[in-house]
Amino acid sequence: LTDYELEEAEFARMVLSRGQRSLVVTDHTKFGRQGLVRVCGFDGFSELATDQPPPPDIAAALSRAGARLTIAAA
Repeated sequence: LTDYELEEAEFARMVLSRGQRSLVVTDHTKFGRQGLVRVCGFDGFSELATDQPPPPDIAAALSRAGARLTIAAA
């Protein structure tokens, strides 16, 4: 998980570290894009919610990290 702004990445890190459960919500257009600042790895959140299935390599990395994948219905 990355961001383009240092302040936003630091805020995201703080938010993800506070709860027992951490949910990342994104749309499919973000898959495969890399920002300038790392927020966390796939093991840094418990669930990813998105609008379309991610590419197989991302789905496999989520599974290895133990993160739940939720595909939202339209």
